[in-house]
Amino acid sequence: MTRTPTVYGVGVVNGGGGGGGEGGGRAPKPKREKQPRREIPEGVPGPAVWVENLPWELTNEALSAAFAACGTVVSATCNQNRSGRATGTASVEFSSEAEAQKAIDELTGQEIGDGEKARAMRVKWDRYKNAPPAAEGAEAAAEALEGLKIAE
Repeated sequence: MTRTPTVYGVGVVNGGGGGGGEGGGRAPKPKREKQPRREIPEGVPGPAVWVENLPWELTNEALSAAFAACGTVVSATCNQNRSGRATGTASVEFSSEAEAQKAIDELTGQEIGDGEKARAMRVKWDRYKNAPPAAEGAEAAAEALEGLKIAE
């Protein structure tokens, strides 16, 4: 019984064309077609705006003061992560949609903060606070379920 020599890393394994990157081997994987990027929904118009690219040192009071020039600020909240560190985002709620639109038009791109830490804000509609309430159909479905009896 004769054994064929096995040479690794030279492209010959038991006489076949295998590893080592020379000849033979597996065929390359076919490239997958790129899927079109999913569109990120724009915010929903309403009295609230979402603000991004804020300095981490910004306080709620300073944020409210910056947006007061556009109208009556109902609330201005700088967001924080679970450990209490600022995320550089905020939500500002105005008394009307027109005031929120004015803030988007006038304050987008404006710098906020002091000195070297000043950053250009991005202001857009808040898609969560302005979203319509949960489907009214949910209440009707709950009422319909109350009327059903479970068979025992």
